[in-house]
Formats: sequence, structure tokens, C-alpha cells
Amino acid sequence: MSDESPIHDKLGTFLGMGTVTGKGTIPLNGAARNPDGLRYGVTLLCDGSRDVPYRVSVQQDGKTRSIGYTEGCQTQDGALTLSLGEDLFPHATELLIESEPDGRVMAVVFELHADKQ
Repeated sequence: MSDESPIHDKLGTFLGMGTVTGKGTIPLNGAARNPDGLRYGVTLLCDGSRDVPYRVSVQQDGKTRSIGYTEGCQTQDGALTLSLGEDLFPHATELLIESEPDGRVMAVVFELHADKQ
């Protein structure tokens, strides 16, 4: 996957991905995010050997809005997907992940086309 340009397919558009250790942001690319009829998803993979609580938020223009908190890896493989309504994510520019200094989380952010859900 390329971080430089959006990837489109019949189901949706890739917006960004990255790995954060401790606290950090993942930039979201410049896809044409039209909130009408779209839903967004964030798939999170945590490192079970560094199983710590973490918070996930979106940022835009210096403002932060929390979208989820977990006490640690929720499944055996550490995968968790959050589905978000367009009102929570219409023009976000970054995904913020906050955990303890040794926590490590990978995130993939995408938008889903409403007619394909």
C-alpha cells in the first residue's frame, strides 16, 4: 500500500496506515473524503507482548476527538476494528494513538462506500 496516494476499490478508499510505539500520529492522505453516505473504519493490531491500554483519537486543525479506548489486546491475534459514522471523522487529518511508552499499535484507516456495505 502506498502512503502517497489513495487506493480505491469497489468497497472503499485506503486513507493511511502506520505503527505507533507509545504515543504518535498517523497521517491520513488527501483522499476526497465526502462524508455523505460514507462510514469509516480503523483496524488496530496490538502487540500482545506489549499488551497495554491505548486510546485512539482523530485530529484536525489542532483539535482532538477520542473515538475509542481499550484495556489492551482484545482478541488472541490482537485485532480490533472500529466502525465510525461520518459525523465523527469527516475531515480528520491524523489518527492519534496514545499508550504507555512500551505499547505498540498498528492501525489501518479506510473509508467504506455506503452502497457496498
